[in-house]
Amino acid sequence: MSGYCMRWKVPNVATAPAPALTLTRAAVSQMYFVLHVLPKKGTKKMSTANDKDKDQSKLTDMFLCLEEISPLLFRSSNLLKPEVMRSVYGGHIVAQAMVAASNTIPKEREAHSLHCYFLKPGDVDTPILYEVHKTKDGLTYSNRFVRATQLGKTIFTMMVSFKETEADNYSHQFKMPDVPGPEELLDVNEILKQRLGNADISEMEKFFIEQILMAEVFMVFKPVDPRFVIRHENLPARQCMWLKAKGNVGDKQLLQKCVAAFMSDWQLLTTALLPGGDQVPFTDFISTTIDHSIWFHHDIKADEWLLYEMESPKCGQGRGHTVGRLWTRDGRLVMSVAQEGVVRIRPSYPESTQQSEAVSVSKDKGKSRL
Repeated sequence: MSGYCMRWKVPNVATAPAPALTLTRAAVSQMYFVLHVLPKKGTKKMSTANDKDKDQSKLTDMFLCLEEISPLLFRSSNLLKPEVMRSVYGGHIVAQAMVAASNTIPKEREAHSLHCYFLKPGDVDTPILYEVHKTKDGLTYSNRFVRATQLGKTIFTMMVSFKETEADNYSHQFKMPDVPGPEELLDVNEILKQRLGNADISEMEKFFIEQILMAEVFMVFKPVDPRFVIRHENLPARQCMWLKAKGNVGDKQLLQKCVAAFMSDWQLLTTALLPGGDQVPFTDFISTTIDHSIWFHHDIKADEWLLYEMESPKCGQGRGHTVGRLWTRDGRLVMSVAQEGVVRIRPSYPESTQQSEAVSVSKDKGKSRL
């Protein structure tokens, strides 16, 4: 959930005429995803050489929209923005910055690590310029600094390192968590459909879930623990889910890593909120990414099932620290992630303030407005 501020306000259920609002983690978590990956209406579709392949993943189109202005300057105008939020989805900026940097690197070198800072929210209606600076070209490693700007203002910076492939003379890794395989689990949409059948569901929650189920998604994900989706209770600051891109991403590792980077930003920071239970209401909090780092350990296939293991060692003083690991089905650790973000739980507001600043949901328009 990089690069944007999130704030939900709901009416005081004691005075609101509508049924009590019980936004479960299901509604909020799935809303995050829908908001992240749905293109803004009116955005033109990008074309690729594989458009004739009906199985081509739409995610790959998102990362092929950079226009080369000069050998070290690239522009993108096709951006993703959460409908009710205020800025471009951060995972998209990370992936596009990777593409820009990779266009200046010899083909035999691949990205192995990157470190990003989100400085300002990105405006979805303004093209982003990616300025690439060649900081190193050694015998084995190359390094690039990428600065993303809008209207002359820096919104994002990234350092990314590339290297040539070499043999593993010595290696070790953690053991993959012992969890059920994806075939044994329900995807989030299936869990939400079951939630619709519950007698205690409110009209507001039902409306949100119905909107979510109608939306087009570009990833499939299956939580190992369904409680994360359907319950609002104290949980450990750790979660696992299986996920993959829909469609065929292709054979190029650049695109596979871009899609993996895109997916790595989803849901990671909210892991820091899990232990809070009812003390961390989804009705009123702010969450935005400060920095995001990725290490690519091996080649990756983002269009095949990957287990995303996420945990939050610490949250406090308005910041949440989270780490993640992506595993292949055969237990190979292919990617590690670290992220820190602003996590602020705002105090309760007076009843009059809650009423005046509440989220207004229009069933005619089918979307939320802050």
